[in-house]
Amino acid sequence: MTTLALDTVVRWRPGAIRPARLAALASLSLLVIVGVELAVLAAVLPETLEMWWTADRMGDFANFYDDAANLNINGLYSPGLSLVMHPLSWMHVHNAYRVYVGLGMLAVLAIAFIAQRNVNSIEGKLAVALGIISLPQMHWALRLGHMTSMLALSALGGFLLLKRHPILAGLCFAVLVLKPQYAAVPGLYLLWTRNGRALAAMVAGTLVLEVAGFAAVGFSNVGPYISSFFDLSADARDNLLPYQQSWQYAWQGFLISSGIEPIPMLALVLSFLSLGVVVVAWAQGVRSVAMAAAALGMLIVTPYANFYDWGILAVAAVLLLRTDLKWSILIPVILIGFYAAMLASQHATPFPAVDVQVGVVEADGSISVLPASFISPTNGIYWITPLVLAVVGLLALAVNRNGREEGAAAPEAAAALEAPAVGGPTLSADANAERSATPVRLRPLAAFALAAVVISASFFTSAYLGHAPPFTQTYDPFGPSEVLKVVPDDFPLPQGSRLRDAGEGDPLPYHIEWTSTEPVAAISPLYEELLTTEPWELMLAESEGDSYGIRLGRFTSFGFMTHWGILDVSPADEGSVITLDLFVTQLISVSEAAPSKDE
Repeated sequence: MTTLALDTVVRWRPGAIRPARLAALASLSLLVIVGVELAVLAAVLPETLEMWWTADRMGDFANFYDDAANLNINGLYSPGLSLVMHPLSWMHVHNAYRVYVGLGMLAVLAIAFIAQRNVNSIEGKLAVALGIISLPQMHWALRLGHMTSMLALSALGGFLLLKRHPILAGLCFAVLVLKPQYAAVPGLYLLWTRNGRALAAMVAGTLVLEVAGFAAVGFSNVGPYISSFFDLSADARDNLLPYQQSWQYAWQGFLISSGIEPIPMLALVLSFLSLGVVVVAWAQGVRSVAMAAAALGMLIVTPYANFYDWGILAVAAVLLLRTDLKWSILIPVILIGFYAAMLASQHATPFPAVDVQVGVVEADGSISVLPASFISPTNGIYWITPLVLAVVGLLALAVNRNGREEGAAAPEAAAALEAPAVGGPTLSADANAERSATPVRLRPLAAFALAAVVISASFFTSAYLGHAPPFTQTYDPFGPSEVLKVVPDDFPLPQGSRLRDAGEGDPLPYHIEWTSTEPVAAISPLYEELLTTEPWELMLAESEGDSYGIRLGRFTSFGFMTHWGILDVSPADEGSVITLDLFVTQLISVSEAAPSKDE
Protein backbone atom coordinates (compact mmCIF):
# COMPACT_ATOMS: atom_id res chain seq x y z
CA MET A 1 0.00 0.00 0.00
CA THR A 2 2.96 2.32 0.29
CA THR A 3 6.40 2.96 -1.05
CA LEU A 4 9.22 1.04 0.62
CA ALA A 5 11.46 3.20 2.78
CA LEU A 6 14.50 2.65 0.59
CA ASP A 7 16.85 5.10 2.27
CA THR A 8 15.86 3.79 5.68
CA VAL A 9 17.08 0.34 4.66
CA VAL A 10 20.28 1.82 3.27
CA ARG A 11 20.95 3.63 6.55
CA TRP A 12 20.03 0.51 8.54
CA ARG A 13 22.42 -1.78 6.63
CA PRO A 14 24.59 0.60 4.57
CA GLY A 15 26.97 -2.08 3.34
CA ALA A 16 24.49 -4.87 2.80
CA ILE A 17 23.59 -4.12 -0.78
CA ARG A 18 24.36 -1.59 -3.46
CA PRO A 19 21.88 1.29 -3.65
CA ALA A 20 21.13 0.66 -7.34
CA ARG A 21 20.23 -2.98 -6.69
CA LEU A 22 18.23 -2.02 -3.65
CA ALA A 23 16.31 0.54 -5.70
CA ALA A 24 15.52 -2.11 -8.29
CA LEU A 25 14.38 -4.49 -5.55
CA ALA A 26 12.16 -1.81 -4.03
CA SER A 27 10.58 -1.02 -7.41
CA LEU A 28 10.01 -4.70 -8.10
CA SER A 29 8.39 -5.16 -4.67
CA LEU A 30 6.11 -2.21 -5.34
CA LEU A 31 5.08 -3.65 -8.69
CA VAL A 32 4.21 -6.95 -6.99
CA ILE A 33 2.05 -5.05 -4.49
CA VAL A 34 0.41 -3.15 -7.34
CA GLY A 35 -0.32 -6.46 -9.06
CA VAL A 36 -2.05 -7.81 -5.95
CA GLU A 37 -4.09 -4.62 -5.62
CA LEU A 38 -5.11 -4.74 -9.28
CA ALA A 39 -6.25 -8.33 -8.83
CA VAL A 40 -8.36 -7.33 -5.82
CA LEU A 41 -9.74 -4.34 -7.70
CA ALA A 42 -10.66 -6.52 -10.67
CA ALA A 43 -12.57 -8.77 -8.28
CA VAL A 44 -14.60 -6.06 -6.54
CA LEU A 45 -14.97 -3.15 -8.96
CA PRO A 46 -17.25 -4.70 -11.64
CA GLU A 47 -20.01 -5.55 -9.14
CA THR A 48 -19.73 -2.12 -7.54
CA LEU A 49 -20.16 -0.39 -10.90
CA GLU A 50 -22.98 -2.73 -11.91
CA MET A 51 -24.94 -2.13 -8.69
CA TRP A 52 -24.38 1.62 -9.01
CA TRP A 53 -25.53 1.77 -12.62
CA THR A 54 -28.50 -0.61 -12.45
CA ALA A 55 -29.60 0.43 -8.93
CA ASP A 56 -31.57 -2.81 -8.65
CA ARG A 57 -29.88 -3.83 -5.36
CA MET A 58 -29.63 -0.79 -3.16
CA GLY A 59 -28.84 -2.43 0.16
CA ASP A 60 -29.50 -0.21 3.17
CA PHE A 61 -29.90 2.91 1.04
CA ALA A 62 -33.58 2.11 0.60
CA ASN A 63 -34.04 2.47 4.36
CA PHE A 64 -32.07 5.73 4.43
CA TYR A 65 -34.15 7.03 1.54
CA ASP A 66 -37.41 6.06 3.21
CA ASP A 67 -36.41 7.70 6.51
CA ALA A 68 -35.18 10.83 4.71
CA ALA A 69 -38.43 11.13 2.77
CA ASN A 70 -40.52 10.78 5.95
CA LEU A 71 -38.01 12.64 8.17
CA ASN A 72 -37.57 9.74 10.59
CA ILE A 73 -34.52 8.81 12.66
CA ASN A 74 -32.63 5.78 11.36
CA GLY A 75 -31.38 3.83 14.37
CA LEU A 76 -28.38 5.47 16.02
CA TYR A 77 -27.67 7.75 13.08
CA SER A 78 -28.00 11.43 13.83
CA PRO A 79 -31.44 12.90 13.09
CA GLY A 80 -29.50 15.40 11.00
CA LEU A 81 -28.80 12.62 8.49
CA SER A 82 -32.46 12.41 7.43
CA LEU A 83 -32.48 16.17 7.01
CA VAL A 84 -29.24 16.21 5.01
CA MET A 85 -30.47 13.39 2.77
CA HIS A 86 -33.99 14.76 2.42
CA PRO A 87 -33.28 16.49 -0.95
CA LEU A 88 -32.45 13.08 -2.40
CA SER A 89 -36.04 12.02 -1.74
CA TRP A 90 -37.19 14.60 -4.31
CA MET A 91 -35.94 12.29 -7.06
CA HIS A 92 -36.73 8.66 -7.80
CA VAL A 93 -35.07 6.24 -5.40
CA HIS A 94 -32.95 4.71 -8.19
CA ASN A 95 -31.59 8.08 -9.29
CA ALA A 96 -31.06 9.09 -5.67
CA TYR A 97 -29.00 5.93 -5.15
CA ARG A 98 -26.88 6.68 -8.20
CA VAL A 99 -26.19 10.24 -7.04
CA TYR A 100 -25.43 9.14 -3.47
CA VAL A 101 -23.08 6.31 -4.44
CA GLY A 102 -21.46 8.54 -7.06
CA LEU A 103 -20.61 11.06 -4.35
CA GLY A 104 -19.18 8.22 -2.27
CA MET A 105 -16.99 7.15 -5.17
CA LEU A 106 -15.67 10.69 -5.55
CA ALA A 107 -14.83 10.70 -1.85
CA VAL A 108 -12.79 7.49 -2.25
CA LEU A 109 -10.89 8.97 -5.17
CA ALA A 110 -10.23 12.15 -3.18
CA ILE A 111 -8.75 10.13 -0.29
CA ALA A 112 -6.57 8.17 -2.71
CA PHE A 113 -5.39 11.41 -4.35
CA ILE A 114 -4.45 12.97 -1.01
CA ALA A 115 -2.63 9.78 0.04
CA GLN A 116 -0.35 9.56 -2.99
CA ARG A 117 0.77 13.20 -2.78
CA ASN A 118 3.31 12.33 -0.07
CA VAL A 119 4.96 9.65 -2.20
CA ASN A 120 7.58 10.45 -4.84
CA SER A 121 7.95 7.42 -7.10
CA ILE A 122 5.36 6.59 -9.75
CA GLU A 123 5.08 2.97 -8.61
CA GLY A 124 4.76 4.15 -5.01
CA LYS A 125 1.98 6.60 -5.87
CA LEU A 126 0.16 3.86 -7.77
CA ALA A 127 0.51 1.38 -4.89
CA VAL A 128 -0.83 3.86 -2.35
CA ALA A 129 -3.80 4.97 -4.47
CA LEU A 130 -4.78 1.44 -5.49
CA GLY A 131 -4.51 0.23 -1.91
CA ILE A 132 -7.29 2.62 -0.91
CA ILE A 133 -9.42 2.26 -4.03
CA SER A 134 -9.38 -1.54 -3.89
CA LEU A 135 -10.34 -2.01 -0.22
CA PRO A 136 -13.24 -4.54 -0.30
CA GLN A 137 -14.85 -3.02 2.80
CA MET A 138 -15.01 0.36 1.08
CA HIS A 139 -16.69 -1.21 -1.95
CA TRP A 140 -19.31 -2.87 0.23
CA ALA A 141 -20.00 0.47 1.91
CA LEU A 142 -20.60 2.01 -1.51
CA ARG A 143 -22.81 -0.85 -2.71
CA LEU A 144 -24.94 -0.84 0.42
CA GLY A 145 -25.44 2.91 0.32
CA HIS A 146 -23.47 3.73 3.45
CA MET A 147 -21.59 6.99 3.94
CA THR A 148 -18.28 5.44 5.02
CA SER A 149 -16.19 7.10 2.32
CA MET A 150 -17.72 10.54 2.96
CA LEU A 151 -17.13 10.22 6.71
CA ALA A 152 -13.57 9.09 6.02
CA LEU A 153 -12.93 12.13 3.82
CA SER A 154 -14.38 14.43 6.51
CA ALA A 155 -12.20 12.85 9.21
CA LEU A 156 -9.11 13.08 7.02
CA GLY A 157 -9.85 16.71 6.25
CA GLY A 158 -10.22 17.40 9.96
CA PHE A 159 -6.84 15.91 10.84
CA LEU A 160 -4.97 17.53 7.94
CA LEU A 161 -6.52 20.98 8.45
CA LEU A 162 -6.11 20.94 12.21
CA LYS A 163 -2.78 22.78 12.44
CA ARG A 164 -3.40 25.61 9.99
CA HIS A 165 -7.19 25.88 9.87
CA PRO A 166 -8.57 24.64 13.22
CA ILE A 167 -12.09 26.01 12.70
CA LEU A 168 -12.48 24.23 9.36
CA ALA A 169 -11.02 21.11 10.95
CA GLY A 170 -13.58 21.25 13.74
CA LEU A 171 -16.41 21.57 11.23
CA CYS A 172 -15.07 18.54 9.35
CA PHE A 173 -15.06 16.56 12.60
CA ALA A 174 -18.63 17.76 13.28
CA VAL A 175 -19.78 15.89 10.15
CA LEU A 176 -18.80 12.65 11.89
CA VAL A 177 -21.72 13.11 14.30
CA LEU A 178 -23.98 11.87 11.48
CA LYS A 179 -22.67 8.47 12.61
CA PRO A 180 -21.91 9.51 16.18
CA GLN A 181 -19.79 6.58 17.34
CA TYR A 182 -16.96 7.87 15.13
CA ALA A 183 -17.02 11.43 16.48
CA ALA A 184 -16.08 10.51 20.06
CA VAL A 185 -12.35 9.87 19.62
CA PRO A 186 -11.66 12.97 17.46
CA GLY A 187 -13.50 15.05 20.06
CA LEU A 188 -11.38 13.56 22.86
CA TYR A 189 -8.26 14.20 20.79
CA LEU A 190 -9.12 17.88 20.45
CA LEU A 191 -9.75 18.03 24.19
CA TRP A 192 -6.46 16.27 24.96
CA THR A 193 -4.45 18.61 22.73
CA ARG A 194 -6.28 21.64 24.13
CA ASN A 195 -7.23 22.84 20.66
CA GLY A 196 -10.05 25.09 21.83
CA ARG A 197 -10.88 26.65 18.46
CA ALA A 198 -11.27 23.32 16.69
CA LEU A 199 -13.23 21.84 19.61
CA ALA A 200 -15.56 24.84 19.73
CA ALA A 201 -16.18 24.59 15.98
CA MET A 202 -16.87 20.85 16.31
CA VAL A 203 -19.33 21.40 19.17
CA ALA A 204 -21.05 24.23 17.30
CA GLY A 205 -21.35 22.18 14.10
CA THR A 206 -22.68 19.24 16.08
CA LEU A 207 -25.31 21.38 17.78
CA VAL A 208 -26.46 22.78 14.44
CA LEU A 209 -26.84 19.31 12.93
CA GLU A 210 -28.57 17.86 15.98
CA VAL A 211 -30.94 20.74 16.64
CA ALA A 212 -31.87 21.08 12.97
CA GLY A 213 -32.34 17.31 12.77
CA PHE A 214 -34.60 17.12 15.80
CA ALA A 215 -36.53 20.12 14.54
CA ALA A 216 -37.23 18.12 11.40
CA VAL A 217 -38.03 14.74 12.97
CA GLY A 218 -39.65 16.11 16.15
CA PHE A 219 -38.16 16.98 19.52
CA SER A 220 -40.25 14.20 21.11
CA ASN A 221 -37.60 11.81 19.75
CA VAL A 222 -34.80 13.28 21.86
CA GLY A 223 -35.36 11.04 24.89
CA PRO A 224 -35.71 7.71 23.05
CA TYR A 225 -32.74 8.60 20.82
CA ILE A 226 -30.44 9.30 23.75
CA SER A 227 -31.56 6.19 25.64
CA SER A 228 -30.74 4.03 22.60
CA PHE A 229 -27.02 4.79 23.10
CA PHE A 230 -27.07 2.78 26.33
CA ASP A 231 -28.04 -0.34 24.41
CA LEU A 232 -24.85 -0.84 22.41
CA SER A 233 -23.73 -4.04 24.09
CA ALA A 234 -23.02 -7.24 22.23
CA ASP A 235 -26.40 -8.88 22.79
CA ALA A 236 -27.87 -10.58 19.72
CA ARG A 237 -31.16 -11.25 21.50
CA ASP A 238 -32.54 -7.75 21.45
CA ASN A 239 -30.61 -5.36 19.21
CA LEU A 240 -28.66 -7.38 16.68
CA LEU A 241 -29.64 -10.48 14.79
CA PRO A 242 -27.14 -13.36 14.97
CA TYR A 243 -25.75 -12.80 11.48
CA GLN A 244 -25.65 -9.03 11.96
CA GLN A 245 -23.53 -9.42 15.07
CA SER A 246 -21.12 -11.59 13.09
CA TRP A 247 -20.58 -8.69 10.68
CA GLN A 248 -18.98 -6.60 13.41
CA TYR A 249 -15.26 -5.81 13.36
CA ALA A 250 -15.71 -4.14 16.74
CA TRP A 251 -14.49 -6.23 19.65
CA GLN A 252 -17.63 -8.33 20.03
CA GLY A 253 -17.27 -9.39 16.38
CA PHE A 254 -13.62 -10.31 16.93
CA LEU A 255 -14.62 -12.42 19.92
CA ILE A 256 -17.22 -14.23 17.83
CA SER A 257 -14.71 -14.84 15.04
CA SER A 258 -12.29 -16.27 17.63
CA GLY A 259 -14.89 -18.69 18.96
CA ILE A 260 -15.26 -16.77 22.25
CA GLU A 261 -18.64 -15.86 23.67
CA PRO A 262 -19.16 -12.12 23.04
CA ILE A 263 -19.85 -11.22 26.67
CA PRO A 264 -20.90 -7.56 26.62
CA MET A 265 -18.68 -6.56 29.51
CA LEU A 266 -15.63 -8.23 27.94
CA ALA A 267 -16.20 -6.40 24.66
CA LEU A 268 -16.57 -3.08 26.48
CA VAL A 269 -13.45 -3.68 28.58
CA LEU A 270 -11.52 -4.23 25.34
CA SER A 271 -12.92 -0.93 24.04
CA PHE A 272 -11.72 0.89 27.15
CA LEU A 273 -8.35 -0.87 26.90
CA SER A 274 -8.10 0.35 23.31
CA LEU A 275 -8.85 3.91 24.43
CA GLY A 276 -6.15 3.63 27.08
CA VAL A 277 -3.55 2.56 24.51
CA VAL A 278 -4.60 5.42 22.23
CA VAL A 279 -4.17 7.91 25.09
CA VAL A 280 -0.70 6.50 25.79
CA ALA A 281 0.20 7.23 22.16
CA TRP A 282 -1.20 10.75 22.54
CA ALA A 283 0.83 11.29 25.69
CA GLN A 284 4.08 10.89 23.76
CA GLY A 285 3.50 14.42 22.50
CA VAL A 286 4.27 13.93 18.78
CA ARG A 287 1.56 15.32 16.55
CA SER A 288 1.80 12.90 13.61
CA VAL A 289 1.81 9.85 15.88
CA ALA A 290 -1.09 11.22 17.95
CA MET A 291 -3.23 11.87 14.87
CA ALA A 292 -2.56 8.41 13.42
CA ALA A 293 -3.44 6.86 16.80
CA ALA A 294 -6.66 8.90 16.94
CA ALA A 295 -7.67 7.75 13.46
CA LEU A 296 -7.07 4.11 14.45
CA GLY A 297 -8.85 4.65 17.75
CA MET A 298 -12.02 5.69 15.92
CA LEU A 299 -12.41 2.04 14.90
CA ILE A 300 -11.32 0.04 17.95
CA VAL A 301 -12.80 2.20 20.72
CA THR A 302 -16.37 2.26 19.41
CA PRO A 303 -18.54 -0.65 20.61
CA TYR A 304 -20.32 -0.82 17.24
CA ALA A 305 -18.48 -0.99 13.90
CA ASN A 306 -19.62 -3.10 10.97
CA PHE A 307 -17.14 -4.48 8.46
CA TYR A 308 -18.09 -1.86 5.86
CA ASP A 309 -17.37 0.91 8.40
CA TRP A 310 -13.72 -0.12 8.44
CA GLY A 311 -13.13 1.66 5.17
CA ILE A 312 -12.32 4.51 7.57
CA LEU A 313 -8.98 2.73 8.04
CA ALA A 314 -7.92 4.61 4.89
CA VAL A 315 -7.71 7.76 7.05
CA ALA A 316 -5.11 6.15 9.29
CA ALA A 317 -3.19 4.92 6.23
CA VAL A 318 -2.88 8.46 4.88
CA LEU A 319 -1.78 9.81 8.26
CA LEU A 320 0.76 7.00 8.74
CA LEU A 321 2.43 8.07 5.50
CA ARG A 322 3.04 11.43 7.22
CA THR A 323 4.19 9.92 10.53
CA ASP A 324 7.77 10.15 11.78
CA LEU A 325 8.77 6.99 13.64
CA LYS A 326 12.04 5.90 15.17
CA TRP A 327 12.17 3.01 12.71
CA SER A 328 10.73 4.29 9.44
CA ILE A 329 10.76 0.79 7.92
CA LEU A 330 7.77 0.07 10.17
CA ILE A 331 5.45 2.30 8.13
CA PRO A 332 5.38 0.22 4.92
CA VAL A 333 5.30 -2.98 6.99
CA ILE A 334 2.30 -1.69 8.95
CA LEU A 335 0.39 -0.59 5.86
CA ILE A 336 1.01 -3.81 3.97
CA GLY A 337 -0.07 -5.70 7.11
CA PHE A 338 -3.25 -3.63 7.29
CA TYR A 339 -4.11 -4.40 3.68
CA ALA A 340 -3.47 -8.13 4.11
CA ALA A 341 -5.50 -8.23 7.35
CA MET A 342 -8.39 -6.38 5.70
CA LEU A 343 -8.46 -8.93 2.87
CA ALA A 344 -8.30 -11.84 5.32
CA SER A 345 -11.00 -10.35 7.53
CA GLN A 346 -13.30 -9.69 4.57
CA HIS A 347 -12.85 -13.29 3.49
CA ALA A 348 -13.82 -14.37 7.01
CA THR A 349 -16.93 -12.17 7.06
CA PRO A 350 -20.19 -14.07 6.41
CA PHE A 351 -21.43 -11.51 3.92
CA PRO A 352 -23.38 -11.23 1.73
CA ALA A 353 -25.90 -13.19 3.78
CA VAL A 354 -27.63 -14.78 0.82
CA ASP A 355 -29.22 -17.58 2.82
CA VAL A 356 -29.67 -16.74 6.47
CA GLN A 357 -30.95 -19.84 8.20
CA VAL A 358 -33.09 -19.12 11.22
CA GLY A 359 -34.97 -22.41 11.27
CA VAL A 360 -35.49 -25.81 9.70
CA VAL A 361 -38.48 -27.78 8.46
CA GLU A 362 -38.41 -31.11 10.26
CA ALA A 363 -39.32 -34.42 8.64
CA ASP A 364 -42.81 -34.32 10.18
CA GLY A 365 -43.47 -30.87 8.71
CA SER A 366 -43.01 -28.94 11.95
CA ILE A 367 -40.84 -25.83 11.99
CA SER A 368 -38.02 -25.45 14.49
CA VAL A 369 -36.57 -21.98 14.96
CA LEU A 370 -33.04 -21.37 16.16
CA PRO A 371 -32.89 -20.16 19.77
CA ALA A 372 -32.63 -16.44 20.45
CA SER A 373 -29.17 -16.90 21.94
CA PHE A 374 -27.82 -18.39 18.69
CA ILE A 375 -24.82 -16.55 17.20
CA SER A 376 -23.87 -17.03 13.57
CA PRO A 377 -20.31 -18.25 13.11
CA THR A 378 -17.78 -16.51 10.89
CA ASN A 379 -15.52 -17.96 8.22
CA GLY A 380 -12.37 -17.16 10.14
CA ILE A 381 -10.78 -14.71 12.56
CA TYR A 382 -11.05 -10.94 12.08
CA TRP A 383 -7.32 -10.27 12.35
CA ILE A 384 -7.62 -6.57 11.57
CA THR A 385 -9.08 -5.65 14.98
CA PRO A 386 -6.22 -6.87 17.23
CA LEU A 387 -3.69 -5.76 14.62
CA VAL A 388 -4.92 -2.16 14.82
CA LEU A 389 -4.66 -2.24 18.62
CA ALA A 390 -1.13 -3.63 18.38
CA VAL A 391 -0.13 -0.94 15.88
CA VAL A 392 -1.40 1.84 18.18
CA GLY A 393 0.78 0.42 20.94
CA LEU A 394 3.70 0.18 18.52
CA LEU A 395 3.27 3.82 17.53
CA ALA A 396 3.61 4.83 21.17
CA LEU A 397 6.84 2.83 21.49
CA ALA A 398 8.36 3.86 18.17
CA VAL A 399 7.97 7.63 18.52
CA ASN A 400 10.92 9.51 17.05
CA ARG A 401 11.68 11.94 19.88
CA ASN A 402 14.62 13.45 18.00
CA GLY A 403 12.97 13.67 14.61
CA ARG A 404 11.34 16.35 12.57
CA GLU A 405 8.60 17.25 14.99
CA GLU A 406 11.05 18.08 17.76
CA GLY A 407 12.94 20.62 15.72
CA ALA A 408 15.81 18.54 14.34
CA ALA A 409 16.38 18.68 10.61
CA ALA A 410 15.33 15.53 8.83
CA PRO A 411 18.01 13.60 6.93
CA GLU A 412 18.03 14.37 3.24
CA ALA A 413 17.02 10.88 2.25
CA ALA A 414 14.06 10.77 4.63
CA ALA A 415 13.02 14.26 3.59
CA ALA A 416 13.02 13.17 -0.04
CA LEU A 417 10.91 10.14 0.73
CA GLU A 418 8.43 12.15 2.77
CA ALA A 419 8.24 15.33 0.70
CA PRO A 420 5.31 17.49 1.80
CA ALA A 421 2.31 17.71 -0.46
CA VAL A 422 2.37 20.81 -2.65
CA GLY A 423 -0.39 23.30 -1.96
CA GLY A 424 -2.11 21.26 0.75
CA PRO A 425 -2.03 20.93 4.52
CA THR A 426 0.67 18.57 5.69
CA LEU A 427 3.03 17.95 8.57
CA SER A 428 5.93 20.35 8.35
CA ALA A 429 9.50 19.07 8.30
CA ASP A 430 10.99 22.36 9.48
CA ALA A 431 12.26 23.37 12.88
CA ASN A 432 9.03 25.19 13.77
CA ALA A 433 6.78 22.15 13.68
CA GLU A 434 4.55 22.09 16.74
CA ARG A 435 4.09 19.17 19.07
CA SER A 436 0.61 17.98 19.85
CA ALA A 437 1.06 18.24 23.62
CA THR A 438 3.71 18.08 26.30
CA PRO A 439 4.31 14.47 27.35
CA VAL A 440 2.51 13.71 30.57
CA ARG A 441 4.89 13.08 33.46
CA LEU A 442 3.48 12.27 36.91
CA ARG A 443 5.08 11.32 40.17
CA PRO A 444 4.86 7.58 40.88
CA LEU A 445 2.23 7.94 43.62
CA ALA A 446 0.09 10.25 41.50
CA ALA A 447 0.45 7.95 38.48
CA PHE A 448 -0.60 4.96 40.60
CA ALA A 449 -3.64 6.83 41.97
CA LEU A 450 -4.69 7.98 38.49
CA ALA A 451 -4.34 4.45 37.11
CA ALA A 452 -6.48 3.08 39.95
CA VAL A 453 -9.22 5.64 39.28
CA VAL A 454 -9.20 5.08 35.52
CA ILE A 455 -9.25 1.28 35.84
CA SER A 456 -12.06 1.36 38.41
CA ALA A 457 -14.10 3.79 36.33
CA SER A 458 -13.60 1.65 33.21
CA PHE A 459 -14.66 -1.50 35.07
CA PHE A 460 -17.85 -0.06 36.53
CA THR A 461 -18.76 1.70 33.29
CA SER A 462 -18.28 -1.55 31.36
CA ALA A 463 -20.30 -3.44 33.97
CA TYR A 464 -23.14 -0.92 33.78
CA LEU A 465 -23.30 -0.82 29.98
CA GLY A 466 -22.68 -4.57 29.73
CA HIS A 467 -25.34 -5.43 32.33
CA ALA A 468 -22.82 -7.34 34.45
CA PRO A 469 -22.44 -7.49 38.26
CA PRO A 470 -23.11 -5.40 40.27
CA PHE A 471 -25.61 -4.02 37.75
CA THR A 472 -27.20 -7.29 36.59
CA GLN A 473 -30.68 -6.20 37.65
CA THR A 474 -30.64 -2.93 35.73
CA TYR A 475 -31.54 -4.45 32.38
CA ASP A 476 -33.57 -7.38 31.12
CA PRO A 477 -33.81 -7.71 27.33
CA PHE A 478 -36.96 -9.78 27.78
CA GLY A 479 -38.66 -7.61 30.33
CA PRO A 480 -42.21 -6.53 29.41
CA SER A 481 -41.21 -2.98 28.50
CA GLU A 482 -38.36 -4.15 26.28
CA VAL A 483 -40.45 -6.81 24.54
CA LEU A 484 -43.27 -4.36 23.80
CA LYS A 485 -40.75 -2.11 22.03
CA VAL A 486 -40.37 -4.69 19.24
CA VAL A 487 -44.09 -4.80 18.49
CA PRO A 488 -44.72 -2.56 15.45
CA ASP A 489 -46.92 0.47 16.03
CA ASP A 490 -49.21 -0.59 13.18
CA PHE A 491 -50.06 -3.95 14.78
CA PRO A 492 -53.76 -3.59 15.73
CA LEU A 493 -55.41 -4.65 18.97
CA PRO A 494 -59.13 -4.74 19.80
CA GLN A 495 -60.51 -1.94 21.90
CA GLY A 496 -60.36 -2.69 25.57
CA SER A 497 -57.63 -5.33 25.26
CA ARG A 498 -55.21 -5.70 28.15
CA LEU A 499 -51.64 -6.94 28.33
CA ARG A 500 -51.42 -10.24 30.19
CA ASP A 501 -47.85 -11.33 29.60
CA ALA A 502 -44.72 -10.23 27.70
CA GLY A 503 -41.36 -11.95 27.84
CA GLU A 504 -39.03 -14.44 26.21
CA GLY A 505 -40.69 -16.76 23.76
CA ASP A 506 -40.17 -20.31 22.60
CA PRO A 507 -39.30 -20.96 19.83
CA LEU A 508 -39.43 -17.34 18.65
CA PRO A 509 -37.55 -14.77 20.78
CA TYR A 510 -40.51 -12.63 21.87
CA HIS A 511 -43.87 -13.70 23.32
CA ILE A 512 -46.77 -11.30 24.05
CA GLU A 513 -50.31 -12.08 25.26
CA TRP A 514 -53.34 -9.79 25.47
CA THR A 515 -56.84 -10.52 26.74
CA SER A 516 -60.05 -9.19 25.24
CA THR A 517 -63.71 -9.38 26.15
CA GLU A 518 -64.54 -9.85 22.45
CA PRO A 519 -65.04 -13.39 21.09
CA VAL A 520 -62.74 -14.88 18.47
CA ALA A 521 -65.33 -14.38 15.73
CA ALA A 522 -65.35 -10.64 16.41
CA ILE A 523 -61.57 -10.26 16.51
CA SER A 524 -60.47 -12.38 13.53
CA PRO A 525 -61.88 -9.92 10.93
CA LEU A 526 -59.57 -7.26 12.40
CA TYR A 527 -56.52 -9.28 11.39
CA GLU A 528 -58.01 -10.48 8.12
CA GLU A 529 -58.36 -6.83 7.15
CA LEU A 530 -54.80 -6.14 8.33
CA LEU A 531 -53.43 -8.66 5.85
CA THR A 532 -55.15 -6.97 2.91
CA THR A 533 -53.11 -3.79 3.34
CA GLU A 534 -49.44 -2.98 3.49
CA PRO A 535 -47.09 -3.60 5.20
CA TRP A 536 -48.39 -6.96 6.54
CA GLU A 537 -48.68 -10.14 4.47
CA LEU A 538 -50.09 -13.59 5.18
CA MET A 539 -47.43 -16.31 5.22
CA LEU A 540 -49.51 -19.30 6.37
CA ALA A 541 -53.05 -19.87 7.71
CA GLU A 542 -53.37 -22.32 10.61
CA SER A 543 -56.92 -21.90 11.96
CA GLU A 544 -58.17 -24.89 13.94
CA GLY A 545 -61.60 -25.30 15.55
CA ASP A 546 -62.64 -22.18 17.41
CA SER A 547 -59.15 -20.64 17.21
CA TYR A 548 -57.82 -18.27 14.58
CA GLY A 549 -54.11 -18.71 13.78
CA ILE A 550 -51.84 -17.28 11.07
CA ARG A 551 -48.18 -16.79 10.32
CA LEU A 552 -47.53 -13.30 9.03
CA GLY A 553 -44.70 -11.09 7.89
CA ARG A 554 -44.19 -7.35 7.85
CA PHE A 555 -42.33 -5.67 4.99
CA THR A 556 -41.04 -2.18 4.23
CA SER A 557 -42.17 -0.38 1.10
CA PHE A 558 -38.95 -1.58 -0.56
CA GLY A 559 -39.57 -5.25 0.19
CA PHE A 560 -37.34 -5.71 3.25
CA MET A 561 -38.87 -8.00 5.86
CA THR A 562 -38.82 -6.41 9.30
CA HIS A 563 -40.93 -8.83 11.39
CA TRP A 564 -42.07 -12.41 11.16
CA GLY A 565 -44.56 -13.78 13.65
CA ILE A 566 -47.15 -16.32 14.71
CA LEU A 567 -50.53 -14.88 15.70
CA ASP A 568 -53.13 -16.90 17.55
CA VAL A 569 -56.56 -15.81 18.80
CA SER A 570 -58.11 -18.43 21.09
CA PRO A 571 -61.32 -18.48 23.13
CA ALA A 572 -61.14 -17.86 26.87
CA ASP A 573 -63.62 -17.83 29.75
CA GLU A 574 -64.35 -14.13 29.40
CA GLY A 575 -63.69 -13.52 25.72
CA SER A 576 -60.43 -14.40 23.97
CA VAL A 577 -56.64 -14.42 24.30
CA ILE A 578 -54.47 -12.85 21.58
CA THR A 579 -50.98 -14.34 21.40
CA LEU A 580 -48.17 -12.98 19.26
CA ASP A 581 -44.80 -14.74 18.98
CA LEU A 582 -42.41 -12.48 17.14
CA PHE A 583 -39.03 -12.50 15.42
CA VAL A 584 -37.48 -9.20 14.28
CA THR A 585 -35.54 -9.53 11.03
CA GLN A 586 -34.86 -8.17 7.59
CA LEU A 587 -34.03 -11.42 5.82
CA ILE A 588 -35.32 -14.87 6.67
CA SER A 589 -35.27 -18.29 5.03
CA VAL A 590 -36.23 -21.77 6.11
CA SER A 591 -34.35 -24.74 4.69
CA GLU A 592 -35.42 -28.36 4.69
CA ALA A 593 -33.75 -30.58 7.22
CA ALA A 594 -31.57 -33.32 5.83
CA PRO A 595 -33.32 -36.73 5.80
CA SER A 596 -32.36 -39.04 8.62
CA LYS A 597 -30.44 -42.25 8.04
CA ASP A 598 -33.52 -44.27 9.05
CA GLU A 599 -35.56 -43.01 6.09
